[in-house]
Amino acid sequence: MDDRGTLTRDERYQASAYSAYLQDAMRFGDWTITPGLRMEHYIQNKTRVFDAEDGPEPKEEDNTSILLPGISFLYSGFTDTQLFASVQRGCTPAPARGSDFPLVPETGINSQVGLRSSFVKGINFELAGFYNVLNNTLVQLPFIDPNTGRDIFINAEDSEAVGVDVAVRVDSAAYTQSPYNFFGMLAYNYTDARFTEGVSKGNQVPEVPLHTGSLTLGLEHTSGWQISATLTHMDSFFTDPANTRDPILTDEDGAPPEAGDVIDLREPIVVGAVPSRTLLSARATYAIPNTPVTLWVQGRNLTDKLYVSDYSNGLRPGPSRTVIGGVTIRF
Repeated sequence: MDDRGTLTRDERYQASAYSAYLQDAMRFGDWTITPGLRMEHYIQNKTRVFDAEDGPEPKEEDNTSILLPGISFLYSGFTDTQLFASVQRGCTPAPARGSDFPLVPETGINSQVGLRSSFVKGINFELAGFYNVLNNTLVQLPFIDPNTGRDIFINAEDSEAVGVDVAVRVDSAAYTQSPYNFFGMLAYNYTDARFTEGVSKGNQVPEVPLHTGSLTLGLEHTSGWQISATLTHMDSFFTDPANTRDPILTDEDGAPPEAGDVIDLREPIVVGAVPSRTLLSARATYAIPNTPVTLWVQGRNLTDKLYVSDYSNGLRPGPSRTVIGGVTIRF
């Protein structure tokens, strides 16, 4: 609506989708090879019912089918250790409400190789490296459409991502045979995602931090209770393809306003690098013996740290200290 309350635009969207897949696990001694094929089909319709300036417009339709082949390998010939690898074509359907209609789906080749093992007593770990190549990378811009109030997505340039995932768990009970088990868990991800084409070539893909990870220390008992505390870290990340570092207020074109400029925005537009953060959380659970009932309580951001979670639609603070509890019943 305009400033007089007159309806100026009425856009209606409708989407439907279905998928089908076929795969077969073939075993050859210690090897398991699993080829597969998935098909995705979706239809998006956009109808502008009314426009005060141009009148009604015909329906626009996007009808897309994509074939996604893939193959994975698993080797189990080592004691308590498995090697795995896979390569497959991936797809992320584009949102209907993008900057244009229709946006092109994000497609690419995803590959990984790694191992998981419990060969060392009391230690379970998994290590995987990955390399992904993406075409028509989908990016959400850090502001909304002032006319509709909707998030804006665009097809940015092609990109690639290379990285590693690490997960380790250590349990003391494997050595002590005690009903008490001190445990520690480490999870870490490194992802270097960068554009490979266009004006943003070499820049990092927005909203993808270089480093993320968590460290958990806890104690559990065979009677059913467990307590733990976790430190979670997220590295700094950019919010726009240009990789603006220092936070600035901009107009709809991404340019800083000058003296005397009038900006008509529903939400402020802030671009820049979101600072890194490390947060403390804790959790306690008790599984009542001989019942499907588990009681739990957890606290997040226990130090009540004030931090910026994102610049999407303006500078957004992260949640303050939060404590919640509940009951889980498994049937």
